[in-house]
Amino acid sequence: MNARRATVLDLPDLLAIARDSYGLDFDELKAREFGLMALMNPNIGCFRTEDAFCIGGLSEFFWEDERRANVMFLAVRDKQSWQAVKALRAVVAWAKAKGAGSFHFGEETGMRMDVIAKRIGASKDRPSYRIDLRSPQHRFWRRAA
Repeated sequence: MNARRATVLDLPDLLAIARDSYGLDFDELKAREFGLMALMNPNIGCFRTEDAFCIGGLSEFFWEDERRANVMFLAVRDKQSWQAVKALRAVVAWAKAKGAGSFHFGEETGMRMDVIAKRIGASKDRPSYRIDLRSPQHRFWRRAA
């Protein structure tokens, strides 16, 4: 099965795939709200197969001369990573058609992306940095401000 554009009618299936993919870390209410917003936004593309889906979004920054696309969410049922590759490729094609000059994805959700990255020909990007605003270390920023 090739990847196809998902619609609001696909939301129950997408939630089931996400639940299978993320298990106990899955918040169905938040996922439903996000899914509805994503499926109705013209700057977000969601593509699915039988057992996987990928949601990508477009960003524009005034300091760059091109649109950037990012994976917002990727879910796949166990042992179906080849379907995740199909869904990701569909989002890459959508982003390119929408004028994106680059496509970014990472491992924020804990899903290993190195195998998928190799399959679609992606190169390693610079590492990311993060501040957890709920951590005790964040109190430093309140003192420094």
